[in-house]
Amino acid sequence: MMMESSINSATILPPYEEEFETVDNLHWSPETANSIYLFWIHQLQASKFRTTKVLYDRCVRTNAISVLIYKSSILCALKCSLNANCRRMMTCTHPDGVECSFYYEGENCATLHPIGCSCFMKAYSKVNNTAICPIGLYGDNCENTIKDCSEGNDKGFGIFNAWVRSYIKPLRLSTAIEVLCEFRYGGFTFFMTRDLGCEDVSFNRKITEYIDGFGDPNADHWLGLIHFKAILDQHSRNRLMVVLIRDDFRENYYDNFSIGAVADGYPIHLGQYDTYSKDNCGDSLTGDVNIEGSPFSAPGSDQTSFNCADTRQGGWWYANDSRCSESYFMGSKGAMLWPTSLGDIQQNVVALRVKPFHK
Repeated sequence: MMMESSINSATILPPYEEEFETVDNLHWSPETANSIYLFWIHQLQASKFRTTKVLYDRCVRTNAISVLIYKSSILCALKCSLNANCRRMMTCTHPDGVECSFYYEGENCATLHPIGCSCFMKAYSKVNNTAICPIGLYGDNCENTIKDCSEGNDKGFGIFNAWVRSYIKPLRLSTAIEVLCEFRYGGFTFFMTRDLGCEDVSFNRKITEYIDGFGDPNADHWLGLIHFKAILDQHSRNRLMVVLIRDDFRENYYDNFSIGAVADGYPIHLGQYDTYSKDNCGDSLTGDVNIEGSPFSAPGSDQTSFNCADTRQGGWWYANDSRCSESYFMGSKGAMLWPTSLGDIQQNVVALRVKPFHK
């Protein structure tokens, strides 16, 4: 069994009556308790948990399946291992023992009170002889990984009907990465999210961080140019969707989206702005200030003649124009703007996501 921290089979508490009362308030005979104890051992040895991070953040996109109080962390692990919907748990110290929160997806946990808490992701278990894998993995031993969120749509992950964290492994990458997915509507992979409801993650970063990625898919996040390009290059044509949320949901599409070679500075290619959605709000990428063909600039690595990345305090495909870009996503979180049609109205959530054009 692969389990870290205080949760492992060697620390399972003996099946004394007082330990079991936390689960069902039952008084078992020694014979019954021993049988259940052996079942617990078998179930936990067949499960694999790994320790992940507890982040300080008020942004929690996934509600807990349940929150229960047990006398030990091992009882939390057992509960999660037996639940086909539990793929992650957070344990926190509590006056009556351990508070256990169970979730259906995700790698890391987030709370405003991280002291005394630990996070564990269920990497594998079997319930009723069926493998329970982290979202994005599949197979009898969770040995396969979808290559992007559009393949997750093909594999039936569309049962998760909201923005959900998933593992993907683009063909060019050697290891899987965690991303935010929308498995419906053909399967969108998110490569940037910023949300006023989350703790602020600075986007005023060097080019190396923009290449590798930063933040967490549960909150403010930049996937990384190297990862994003690997996703895009799997398809001959991609559609970009810009999501803007304030009082309502707005979406804007570009129908032939790609980013170019590393040697050329990851230049952006957007294709035609698509107005087929009734919820669109105008073109702030190729309109008044056209960023088509612009290489990626970051503070300290500006590709324009106007010091745009330092002035805007964030990386972006800035035009070689004194106005830099009509849209404003990457600088101050208090000024996420899409001026075309929306003017200077601050957006609460901004997200960029892609899917293959044919879906």
